[in-house]
Amino acid sequence: MLESSHAQTMTMPTNENLPCKEQSPNQNDDVRAVVKKAKRAAASLWMVLHAKSCRRTQCIYQGCTDTKLVLLHVKCCKVERGQPCDYPGCTQARNLLDHYRKCRETRLAAAQQKSGQTCRSVARKADSSAAPPSCLVCSIMARHVRSVLENGPSHAPVPLVAKMPTSAGPQQPVVQPGRLQRNDSAVFMPPPPPRRPRSTSAPSFQEARSQNVPVMMTATSQRRERSASQSSLYRGRSS
Repeated sequence: MLESSHAQTMTMPTNENLPCKEQSPNQNDDVRAVVKKAKRAAASLWMVLHAKSCRRTQCIYQGCTDTKLVLLHVKCCKVERGQPCDYPGCTQARNLLDHYRKCRETRLAAAQQKSGQTCRSVARKADSSAAPPSCLVCSIMARHVRSVLENGPSHAPVPLVAKMPTSAGPQQPVVQPGRLQRNDSAVFMPPPPPRRPRSTSAPSFQEARSQNVPVMMTATSQRRERSASQSSLYRGRSS
């Protein structure tokens, strides 16, 4: 009786004996490509979020300065949402920020529905990493953040913005924060001539006449000038 039951148990199929489906090489390549693309997007998203709050003129993270210039262009970009921009990194930065915003809203809504708390407490809870990321890009970015905090800036990922070529399409002039652009006319323009010092008292008639300064003559000054010229003429004749 025991032998028969033992035989029946030995012949029953288990999960190990069931045939399993092996993934084809094409499927493995597709998975690797998706993971590689997600890692690159996570590295760029990490740098974009860091550059938004970085206030250093010379940051220790590679690509931070270039990402700041891209974000400065995004603020004043005139291309409509959903349309590609010719400026290097503009379209990628927009897509990353939109993805992070939508993913964060989804996590907040799920946490609010689960716990039934207010929006303010849920936002505080999400910022403290209480709710795990729900997408592959955000989860990889969370790993990057932990790696940088534990191992230092040398383990920070290199973002896509730092690898982008600068010759991709026409570029628009970007004003660096804290610096003013001056044109050539402002650099080579000579300084204005110095002003003449003002005298405290008005010049006399003789001084103004010697300096060829036009002076408004009154009737009294005209008579004095005429009498002086007549007296000098009379003296010349008498001599």
